[in-house]
Amino acid sequence: MEDWIARHKAEMIEDIKSLVEIPSVAKAREKTSSAEDFPFGRECKRAGERMRQMAEKYGFWTEDCGGRCVRIQYEKAEGLSPDRIEIWNHLDVVPEGEGWVYPPYECTLKGDFLIGRGVSDNKGPAVAVLYALRYLRERGIRLHYQLSQVCGLSEETGMEDAAWYVKQYGSPKLAVVSDCRFPLCYGEKGRCRMKFFYEGELPHIEAIGAGLVSNSVADTARLVLRGQQESFPAKGLGEKAAWGELSGNMTVKYRDGKLHLTAKGIGGHAAAPEKCVNPIGILSDFVEREESLLLTKEERSFFGFLKKSCSDGYGQGLDIAVED
Repeated sequence: MEDWIARHKAEMIEDIKSLVEIPSVAKAREKTSSAEDFPFGRECKRAGERMRQMAEKYGFWTEDCGGRCVRIQYEKAEGLSPDRIEIWNHLDVVPEGEGWVYPPYECTLKGDFLIGRGVSDNKGPAVAVLYALRYLRERGIRLHYQLSQVCGLSEETGMEDAAWYVKQYGSPKLAVVSDCRFPLCYGEKGRCRMKFFYEGELPHIEAIGAGLVSNSVADTARLVLRGQQESFPAKGLGEKAAWGELSGNMTVKYRDGKLHLTAKGIGGHAAAPEKCVNPIGILSDFVEREESLLLTKEERSFFGFLKKSCSDGYGQGLDIAVED
């Protein structure tokens, strides 16, 4: 086996690269005038098609499952047990964010490492599973049950792909998910998506935002404030703008009659908040404490709430940091 892996290493790297170069961030449904349907966007569809082409090149039978998943069968089902064993991967990725040293969608080989969005989560493992099936197939190993690899296209945005697949095809006898660290994990952290609405007026806030998806901690947060000329005198503003960064993570610039504030944190997956620094917390903490900013009492309260909500990954500021 080790000899086989060594002989196919370069080919495997190229296959991983061919998937990583596709920016397959799952998006809302796209439709064209030709009635083609892209449930999670064109790039996710393209990643699925690339995976199918790769598998068919190695002699496997493949199926497009409603544009939501790709199924790769080890061999045709005729004469086999009705029991199905499926190995699951996903080909969608979270947004690349900012601050990359290497291009996120070029898959750079540096030493023994591949660097790019999706190399480990989860395009690299998807190719590894395909190569494992390829190894068995080239050895002429026959199975008594149906073995398939299923690659979903919206794991990062709620797993609508898996829900649709199970509804259409039923659940397999056994499913193994190749999307975790060694040795084995069972289950996943729960998730609660909430929307908070503020019904008061925020007259000085023109725009505020951070991140693109709900299952990742953003790496950058931005705020645009109106009406700050008097509270940020030209001299003071010039000094702060010249500093570039405030509190080590804040950048403040004044242009077009507005104050632009940018906070830099450490982004990452929401499953590991202890490894992240939420820029919303940094931004809110600065704005709440900066007395020279012209803000209403309600606006400072608004930023105080954001600070409590986003300063740590366990809800300590909201007094909900509990465990069983």
